[in-house]
Amino acid sequence: MYIGPTLIKPVPLAHRSVFTGLPAFLEKQSGEVQGVLVDCFLPLNQAAAALRELEGTKPAGRITENYKKAQRLLRSEK
Repeated sequence: MYIGPTLIKPVPLAHRSVFTGLPAFLEKQSGEVQGVLVDCFLPLNQAAAALRELEGTKPAGRITENYKKAQRLLRSEK
């Protein structure tokens, strides 16, 4: 599951989307963007805990840090 900020460009990528693997467009991104976005894809068995963290019902940690880093980086890429 993608647990990251919603993107419009370079391709639509919505928060809470489920994938069977990493999207091919990631290979075309810069190394930094690629690394940050890859960290936003989690196995489904970890998604519930990650979403609770992002929603604030669980203390902020690595997931929140990855999400915010992706937001900052993608905002600067526009």
